[in-house]
Amino acid sequence: MPPLHRFAQLLAPLAAGLLLAAGPGPSDSERRRSFVPAGWEIGDCPPSYGPHAVLCGAIDTGPLRVDRHIPTVFVEAPTTSCAETEKALLAHWKGRMTVARRLSGRCGPGGAPCTEIRFQDPRPVDPVFALSYVVCPASGPVEVVHYAVSAKVTDAFEPVARTQARWAPAK
Repeated sequence: MPPLHRFAQLLAPLAAGLLLAAGPGPSDSERRRSFVPAGWEIGDCPPSYGPHAVLCGAIDTGPLRVDRHIPTVFVEAPTTSCAETEKALLAHWKGRMTVARRLSGRCGPGGAPCTEIRFQDPRPVDPVFALSYVVCPASGPVEVVHYAVSAKVTDAFEPVARTQARWAPAK
């Protein structure tokens, strides 16, 4: 038997054991649902959320519900790179919202690199607080997690969004 073939035979059980020890990772659906706070309804997104929206969530009660604003979250899974996705996100909101803050860090169950973008609604009446996370795992799809509530509850909601996104600032 050639030495390389024998080496492969010896490594096969070790590799199989490592795969079993690692266990299966969370499915796309489970991971995406983990971005939605407990008690919120989860479902398919309406077509108005765009072709890449893969999960929507909202709650119509509680302290974060203000005026006509229903606290919402939605997850997009675009087929573009992280840089292209972030560029498209910023272009989408240009002229309607400004970027109030942009931070690098880690997000999601696996602690993937991500960018937190806090948008500011310039409207003086009934503004929206929007916070987006562009999650860029080394393998797997790019995902954008969007949270939106009334700007009146910004301070109360931001920690909720950061907890659900499992946000950790870059060191």
